Amino acid sequence: MNIRLFLTAAALTLGSFAVAQEVGSMPSRTWAKISPQHFVINTFQLGVEHFTPDFSGSWNFSGGFRSQGGSGTYDTEIQGGELDIQYRKYVRPMKVYTGRKNRNYVQGVYVGPFVNGGAYAVDDQYSSTWISVDQNGRQVIQSQTYGSVYDTRHVAGGLTIGVQRTFWEVLALDVFVGGGVRFSHVEMRATTPNWSYYTGVLDPGFSGIFPRIGIKLGISL
Repeated sequence: MNIRLFLTAAALTLGSFAVAQEVGSMPSRTWAKISPQHFVINTFQLGVEHFTPDFSGSWNFSGGFRSQGGSGTYDTEIQGGELDIQYRKYVRPMKVYTGRKNRNYVQGVYVGPFVNGGAYAVDDQYSSTWISVDQNGRQVIQSQTYGSVYDTRHVAGGLTIGVQRTFWEVLALDVFVGGGVRFSHVEMRATTPNWSYYTGVLDPGFSGIFPRIGIKLGISL
């Protein structure tokens, strides 16, 4: 997606099309944030954003814990977590504005590098069941389980740009897009013959270029 189009759409969504006029006072410098899209991969991520005194930059610290249990044909259990640090430079600093209905809000546009690291334990199993015929002509149900147990560690770095806006002075919506590069080390502890594990972009053992797109919801502290 074209980054300029994304930011334009995000700004319109957040209401920057309102007639903006700097008014009022700034909100708290410290916000607690949660990342709802991480629930899709069984991860709870919580973070804190702390602004500089002039609201032209901020430090972001977040941590996530992933606990995934598997069942059925593909049974993958994942346990672990990761930490993330980002410095944001607000190229359009956070400022107080008045919208069309005379409601105050704070909004800014930022760009910032991030670093990330984590470790996970993975138990990846695949069960196969089939029917065969024995030497007496009888049908026999057979099954076989394949899989591997391994640990992963990774480091990653990249860049995101985004738009952030407050609502009712105590809530915030943070929309961002970007990407980075991830390097993972996989240490195999056990595996069955003729089995190779698959690592997609959301898997703990993934290495390569990855996208970073999402939203965060914040509350003033």
